[in-house]
Amino acid sequence: MPPDGVKNETFSPEGQPKPQYQPKHRKKPTQREEKKLKSLSEEVEACLGFVLNQKGTQKHRFIRSLFGLYQKVALPLFIKTINRALKYHITDIQTIERIAILQLKEGNYELPFVETNEEFKKMESYLECCSTDEADLSIYDKMTEDEDG
Repeated sequence: MPPDGVKNETFSPEGQPKPQYQPKHRKKPTQREEKKLKSLSEEVEACLGFVLNQKGTQKHRFIRSLFGLYQKVALPLFIKTINRALKYHITDIQTIERIAILQLKEGNYELPFVETNEEFKKMESYLECCSTDEADLSIYDKMTEDEDG
């Protein structure tokens, strides 16, 4: 028997080798993601509390999906989305993702301007790629002629 408090770890009797195979269905906790989401704002914490208290909600799937959405969008947009979902008592993650898309479209968010250094055109690797031979696409012309008959 393993010592008290040991969970999700392999063990073997003293003097015996460790097990050769690993269990297939290990628990994958979401405490780290939940803690990070709750630390973002009070609104996100309230939304998590509301959704997870509903019956039939798959807790870990919802937390992972919400955390994925958090990683995809900017923080102000994420908090705006959560506020709207909380206002209308939405518990479906797909609906929350659609709200984020709607907020993104309505908010007229613009991508920041990226300055590019034109010096890359003088680099040897760039010049090497510019001077490559054109691809011979005549084989496709022959294929279309064969199909046309």
